[in-house]
Amino acid sequence: MGRSATFEIVTPLAAADALWAAIASHTLPEPEWAERRHTRHSTPELCLTLVLPFSPELAELDTGHAHRPDWLSIGCVWTQCHVDAEVLRIWANSATSDMARAFEESAALQALFIHIAQTAGAQSLRLIDDWHQVRALWPRPD
Repeated sequence: MGRSATFEIVTPLAAADALWAAIASHTLPEPEWAERRHTRHSTPELCLTLVLPFSPELAELDTGHAHRPDWLSIGCVWTQCHVDAEVLRIWANSATSDMARAFEESAALQALFIHIAQTAGAQSLRLIDDWHQVRALWPRPD
């Protein structure tokens, strides 16, 4: 069995649109995503492709779909949302062991998710490994 890792973003429902917009600004356009991002319902997993500035540590994961010089794309990131009475939770799950390793070790990839969380006014961003060990990334632990 391969490794897995998940970024979990939790935001108040009132900030859901800001979170969807922040995610959309760092992913390739996906028709299904556009349809689902305005929902206030939990959704099945979607395959999203992240787009971020080139980083040598992520070069082996580049799918070549960024269509921008000095940028790379990483996918498929299996992404799911869950809505409850007060918050929206987004889970971005690694699709491969190499991607899980990048989630856990890449400063560039973690910075991207921190940026998304900050931009959206999220309550928290956590990295969860396949042993269910949790590392808080935002807000930064004291």
